[in-house]
Amino acid sequence: MIQVNNLIKWLCEDDRIERIIWFDKEEDITFLIDVKENKMPVEYKLSYIEDMLQSEKIAFESSDKYINILKEEEIPTLYIEYRNRAWEIIKSLVEEEPKVYISKERRRLILELSKNINISESTINRYLKRYWCRKKKKNNNVQK
Repeated sequence: MIQVNNLIKWLCEDDRIERIIWFDKEEDITFLIDVKENKMPVEYKLSYIEDMLQSEKIAFESSDKYINILKEEEIPTLYIEYRNRAWEIIKSLVEEEPKVYISKERRRLILELSKNINISESTINRYLKRYWCRKKKKNNNVQK
C-alpha cells in the first residue's frame, strides 16, 4: 500500500531510491524525491507507480538510512539553532501542498519568500530538499 514517506527503489533502471512525499488518488498524481541525488520532486501518475510496483520494476525499500533519528537532548545547541532557523524559513512553503511540489508554483513561492526575508533561493531549495528527503519531519532537518 502506497503511503507518504515510503521509499521506492527502481529495480529496472539505475537503482535510484525515491521517497513518496505526496499523493492524491482522485487526481491520480504523486510526487517523489530522489533521496540520494540533489534534485527537486518529480511528478508521476499514481497509477503508473502502482503498475510499476505490480510488475516488480520498482519495490518498496524497507530500510531507511536517509534520516536522522535523534532525541532532542542529543542534538548539539548549534544544530538545534540551525534546524529551527531552517524550519522558520520553510514552514510556510511546506504547508502549500501540493503547489510547492509543482515546479512553476514552487519557483514563484520561493522567489517571493526569498525577496521577503532576504534569503537566497539556493538556501531555501536546500532546506526544502533536505526536509522532503528526510521524511518531512522538522527534527530530521538537523545537519548530519
